[in-house]
Amino acid sequence: MKAKASLLITQANSPLTAKIFKILLMLSQMKFWYPTSPVKFIQALKKPHLSFTVLEHIIFMLKYYNIEFNSSWVFTVKGGSTPIVDYLINTPKLLTHINSLRKKNTFYLDQITQPDGVFLKSWQEIKRILTSKKGRTPSWYKYISETITTNPHNLRLSSPLDLINPTPILGKRPRSISNINNPIVKGNNKWVAFWDPSSKMIIIGRIIEKNFTNRTRATIYIKHLIPTIPSILRDNSSTSRSTIQALTKYQGCKLHSPYFTGSFSYICIINKLLESVFVIRIMTTPDGRKFNFETPQTTSSNKKTFFLTLPLQTLSAQALLDFNTRTNQHSILPNSTHMVHVPLITVPPQAWGLGWLITNHPMMDAAQLSFHCKANKFPSSTRAESLALVSALATCSPNSSIMINTDLKCIIDTFTYLSRNPPTQRFLKCNNYLIWSAIFKIIKSHHLTVTLIKVKAHLDDHYNNEADALAN
Repeated sequence: MKAKASLLITQANSPLTAKIFKILLMLSQMKFWYPTSPVKFIQALKKPHLSFTVLEHIIFMLKYYNIEFNSSWVFTVKGGSTPIVDYLINTPKLLTHINSLRKKNTFYLDQITQPDGVFLKSWQEIKRILTSKKGRTPSWYKYISETITTNPHNLRLSSPLDLINPTPILGKRPRSISNINNPIVKGNNKWVAFWDPSSKMIIIGRIIEKNFTNRTRATIYIKHLIPTIPSILRDNSSTSRSTIQALTKYQGCKLHSPYFTGSFSYICIINKLLESVFVIRIMTTPDGRKFNFETPQTTSSNKKTFFLTLPLQTLSAQALLDFNTRTNQHSILPNSTHMVHVPLITVPPQAWGLGWLITNHPMMDAAQLSFHCKANKFPSSTRAESLALVSALATCSPNSSIMINTDLKCIIDTFTYLSRNPPTQRFLKCNNYLIWSAIFKIIKSHHLTVTLIKVKAHLDDHYNNEADALAN
């Protein structure tokens, strides 16, 4: 086994077989539907799987010989932090579960949990975001809901997820289709929510009116309602995570819009952009099997009772995630650079200038055959000089003999060394090897003959001073 492990490491490091080894590792990663390197997943299995390849079998057996296998290749699928197959690793139908997850394009547990990472989504909620909404509940979902939740009814996770990078999924927006002849339409009893950064809380309401006068910036008017605090929360007989709250009319807030021209019976009306709110579900009869609830007393102003379908904290996390995602997608920093009260401490950006000029053209003078720019990514003197070299060679005619004068001996030494065709590993260790690779590719494709000549710096050389002036 040690001989096989030694051969495996040799194949992984050999330039002849390294690419094949990478492909085999990626095929294994896709086979087990794992978002990162499959090595740890394979070694975490209790016994070798019947579908193991030779490579997977060797990786699995390495742990019994105290041999650790690590690779610098990273093929990561972004979008979450907790791979879902980690919870299915020792199930008897592992590959069946993986095939179902592959069809549904589900890698992470983050994709099937609420935005706060505390509750598992119901299968009906998951089906809404799937391409194919047909079929029964898959067996892997039943297994997860039975093993990692404290209560299969409210789907609360026994260990909340550590959402380092939440999945940036925008909420569903209200429909924006309207009649051209009538740009103002009623809300059709749709409920929406959004995050208010000034009050740092979620705002919930029912759409009263949609205005499509400006179709690029459609607006809506929302009747503001707030969640009531039931007595079961006041006396600590129930937790906020397991309780859904009823909604009641709000008596007015600072978000109230005085420009609404509809009925005067509405107390608090909010005007928002259509794209800044997301649709939520409201029910008139709460589901007592999943959550605790308390029905408030009806009054003349509140004849009908409405309940949230999820706990308020879960909806608040969803609203905050939606707000942050939209804010990141619509970058506002470039438009706020004129503000003088933003307490930002910045470091001045560093850049190295580069320039060159042609001194012996028979038809044109040097001032007309010059070039200069700045390199602001990883600035250094050798990088700027090598960029000047590649930009100069790119303008040369094929089958030409080029004589380049430079005051940087490091460039001449590197050019001389790489001209001798060193081994690939030594070439890759050279600083700025990508730029040097482009230099020799231009020389080879254009059939150039290049000679570098050292010019002493700071000795008042006329053309060297002009090149320095271009670089500055």
